[in-house]
Amino acid sequence: MTEEYWSDFWRDQGRKSRGETAQQRVLRTTNRTTVSEDVWLRTVEHVCEQMDLSAGDRVLDVCAGNGLFSAEFADRGAEVLAVDVSQDLLDDVPLTEDGSIHTLCSDMRALEFPKDRFTHIFFYAAIQYLTQGEAAQLLRRCYDWLTPGGTLLIGDIPDLDRFWSFYNTPERRALYFAGLEEGRDVIGTWYDRHWYAYLGEEIGFETTKVMDQPDYQIYAHFRFDVVMRK
Repeated sequence: MTEEYWSDFWRDQGRKSRGETAQQRVLRTTNRTTVSEDVWLRTVEHVCEQMDLSAGDRVLDVCAGNGLFSAEFADRGAEVLAVDVSQDLLDDVPLTEDGSIHTLCSDMRALEFPKDRFTHIFFYAAIQYLTQGEAAQLLRRCYDWLTPGGTLLIGDIPDLDRFWSFYNTPERRALYFAGLEEGRDVIGTWYDRHWYAYLGEEIGFETTKVMDQPDYQIYAHFRFDVVMRK
């Protein structure tokens, strides 16, 4: 797989999904069914609770897509910078009258910010598009960008221990092996939970909490979340 595979994938998805629903555009679906409004709202509440989000916080939303989470953070009084590699998706971010949401089109690997810029940094269904080496480098930079006591939430991480819970049908296994021969995985990088615990400790985060997702979330059978606090 080339280094640009996923960047190209999402630029193309942004272009070709124009006119589809907001959730379809960012592929928040299971078995081609879009996540329900109830599950989505419960997911948002869970995320905001884990982030301990409050008015006045400064949030970096990495791989923000069309800003579905960014808008929720802004509604709770946060100032949000929504970053994505697809300008087509960013064009759908609902900018607010008070200017609380800003956008930046960039590959997440190229991001640079001043020290202590954000109180919260948020990745969701995004870290799998990096190799382990790229992820380690970026999370180390995130530590510097966070204020003391700041929170980094990495959500929807493919769980290596539950790899075959995703590839759980003959059709999906055929897709996996076909991709393997082409040097790619349809999900991206699968991660071991201990990898995040040890990386957070090595970087210097005060705490690293690795969590199962609530059962109602659409990918809970093969993904997990991590919260790191500086």
